[in-house]
Amino acid sequence: MYSLPSILLVAITALVSAYGQEAKAPAFDVVSVKPYDLTSNRPGNTGFHIEEGRVYCNCALSLMLQNAYGLRPYRMIGPQWLLNPWDTGHVPVLYQLDARFPEGATIHDVPAMMRIMLADRFHLRAHREFRNEPVYALRIAPGGLKLALSPPAAPPDPSLPPPPIFLFPSVTPGSFSMNGNSGELKVHGSFTMATLVWFLSTDMDREVVDQTGETGTFDIQLDARILSRRSVSAGIQQWADDDPRVVNVPSIFSEIQRLGLRLEPARAPVEHLVIDSVESTPTPN
Repeated sequence: MYSLPSILLVAITALVSAYGQEAKAPAFDVVSVKPYDLTSNRPGNTGFHIEEGRVYCNCALSLMLQNAYGLRPYRMIGPQWLLNPWDTGHVPVLYQLDARFPEGATIHDVPAMMRIMLADRFHLRAHREFRNEPVYALRIAPGGLKLALSPPAAPPDPSLPPPPIFLFPSVTPGSFSMNGNSGELKVHGSFTMATLVWFLSTDMDREVVDQTGETGTFDIQLDARILSRRSVSAGIQQWADDDPRVVNVPSIFSEIQRLGLRLEPARAPVEHLVIDSVESTPTPN
């Protein structure tokens, strides 16, 4: 289960190359990045966090790339040790990153500052490409949208410390989960269409693109099975379609229609990050 209690959208600017100067972008003031010490008592993979002028994580290099470019690993083209380590017999390397904002920088500068750091410390060279590929287009069904707009989110309690910020699509409180055995997707909460397609693209066998034209935040309650999935982790047993635990769970294509939406096969340009070169060991602090 992935809980998304307080997540904000960060605008990811297009970049031709990760090497060289970022136009008008600040760099982190102080950066410490090194392979994670497996003998330490600190927790393992902690995810990627932004909190009080600081970025920190114990995470794989692929997660740093994801937050630098706004693209998931399956939309990256590069060495297998980096993007698919388990498939090639490698154990993913975790890195300890602790980077501090320079004066005047905001969370909106984080992706560009991450790209500068990756080019400097991991000698990353990369470029973006758009490839025309099969996708699912999310569109309004002929009968119209059957979702209610969510009420405005309550202002944060000023007496409480601000929660960590994550570089994911913008949502108000809600949850998203995917059952690896059954392919059952559950989405419950207040989400934009951009966030909904982000969830759907996680496991569907094609990228999902938003063609609804809707920009509001909606109350979405969705329980459905994704039968044609992008990938299934090795060792996960798949439940049969007649398994009593899922036999009554509708497919994503039928359930999405209940919301006044439809998923239709189409072709569209899909952005990819091509990693030309990168080193697995960062330069010393």
